[in-house]
Amino acid sequence: MLQNLLMIGWKSTVAVVGFVVLAIIFRFSIFWLIPIAVVGLLLFVVVEAIKARQLFRKRGFQVRGSTDNGFIYREISAEGTRVFNLPGELVEPGHSVYYPIPEDVWLRIAPEWARGRKHEIESRIHEDPLNRPL
Repeated sequence: MLQNLLMIGWKSTVAVVGFVVLAIIFRFSIFWLIPIAVVGLLLFVVVEAIKARQLFRKRGFQVRGSTDNGFIYREISAEGTRVFNLPGELVEPGHSVYYPIPEDVWLRIAPEWARGRKHEIESRIHEDPLNRPL
């Protein structure tokens, strides 16, 4: 989660700076700069949330960082959304990586629907280069 928030953080900063620069170029008064920046930030956050949801529906799964340095694996099934919390290791602030876990640990922590799918789920986690070990 923190990893995703940090990614949104620098993008939103660029968006706000862009709106402020546009306001300066078009000579808006200083009174309008703050509302323009706030609207730009809100618009950016809403668009990013919509894009993330559409990608989740398109791919059928999603991997996100969690607050405990681990990962949250979610996927869409006929019964609804399935969720599996996986351990991760903090490499640096805001950057966790996923190391494959032994089969016996997997069988102990995995929900029933994920028990025979260790390699499939791990490969999906490692699709994002930020989640791979260095």
